[in-house]
Amino acid sequence: MLEFIGADWNPAVLDFAERACLRPGTPSDLQLVRGLNAEGIGQWRRYEPFLAPSRALLDPWVAHFGYAP
Repeated sequence: MLEFIGADWNPAVLDFAERACLRPGTPSDLQLVRGLNAEGIGQWRRYEPFLAPSRALLDPWVAHFGYAP
C-alpha cells in the first residue's frame, strides 16, 4: 500500500494497534486497538441494498481486484 501511494516504508505501520491504544477517542480507534482480524469480512453485505444502484459502476472494480461479489 505504501508503495502504491508513493510513501516510504516505515516499520511503525505495523504498530498501529498499539498507537491507537494511546488515544482511543473515536469508535474507529476502539476497532483499531484489536489489530488486524477477520471481523469485517462480509460486513459490506449489510449495505448491499444501498449499493445496488452503484453495482454497474462497482462490479468491474470488484472483478479487477479479485473480490467475490
